[in-house]
Amino acid sequence: METKIKVQIDYVMEAIETLFRYANQEDYHKLKQSLMNKYTLNTNVLDKLDKVIRISDSVYQKMNIDEDTLNFYFKKINNASLCIARIVLLIHPDIASENLNDRVQILHNLTKEDIYLRVATILSEHDMLETDSMSEIKSLEDLIKVVDQMEISSQDKWNLTKVFLDYEKYLNELTKILNEIITYIEACSNEITDIMNLFITSWERYLITNDIDSYLEKQLNINIGNEAEKVCMIPSIMACNSITLTMVTDKNLSSNNQKILYMYTGILFDDSFDTSKKQMNAVSISNQLKLLGDKNKLEILLKIKENKAYGQELADYLGLTTATISHHMSSLMDAGFVFIEKDNNRVYYSLNKDKINEVLQLAKQALIDS
Repeated sequence: METKIKVQIDYVMEAIETLFRYANQEDYHKLKQSLMNKYTLNTNVLDKLDKVIRISDSVYQKMNIDEDTLNFYFKKINNASLCIARIVLLIHPDIASENLNDRVQILHNLTKEDIYLRVATILSEHDMLETDSMSEIKSLEDLIKVVDQMEISSQDKWNLTKVFLDYEKYLNELTKILNEIITYIEACSNEITDIMNLFITSWERYLITNDIDSYLEKQLNINIGNEAEKVCMIPSIMACNSITLTMVTDKNLSSNNQKILYMYTGILFDDSFDTSKKQMNAVSISNQLKLLGDKNKLEILLKIKENKAYGQELADYLGLTTATISHHMSSLMDAGFVFIEKDNNRVYYSLNKDKINEVLQLAKQALIDS
């Protein structure tokens, strides 16, 4: 499978992620300590992480955004990785522009119907909207009706409705905020250049003898199947510890509807950062046993023991919201208890029996065999 690494920084994504983490109190200093507790980090990974911390500290010291505005645009919607800012700017690979003003111009040229459909696509890919409901959205009234039926808080519903009713106003306000933050990030050019050189060199070296499929399966228990014909890897500096996968069909005449997997890759991930080897001590074993002792998480694992399932299926089976399922799955994925399979932008989960057995054997050795 062909893999292309983008060398340009998407400053729009970087600015949004910087403010998203600040609004949701996801501190980069605490992130470093958390990763050091979980993994054995080499100097290469620590160096990149320290540079990210310096960038974030620099931006946060300079920015001047009132708390209400910050929370409105960047607070999580129902504990997902989605926020108003990502919806307003239609953050999705099928609008490819690293320049904020260019992106805004693209949005201005879209029809209202196209904007509504793209919003629905984003909501669907974050498990907030069933794919079948997308066909029902033909007008602003349809979109607001669908949002009103979503399993999100009444405040989130109202915020989304306000945005849809006066889209241009919120787009202009958000553009002004992000232009300022982008300026502050660009001022950290030395750190950014160093990070990007390390990232690109590492991945180019890895891809000479390996492929993306094997990396995702080994490191993150993710199976992307045979659907994608091409992978476009986009480096993420401020989302340094996450990988986001989105499948898009390239509808250009010359591409013959080629399916491209866009892989937004945190800059900590490379061939020197082995996420499959976590430090196993009394604290980590205790934390993983707590996951198994949680009723809802255990029921999820029992449900996917023999057959894979996606978020809405699990929500219906357990009588929980999709947001609650996503919260549980985040913890189970972090522990390595589940495999992930991407199929047409739907995420299926299945049980990692070997990992469950490993944790139980370690507990047995600590409590009985020693």
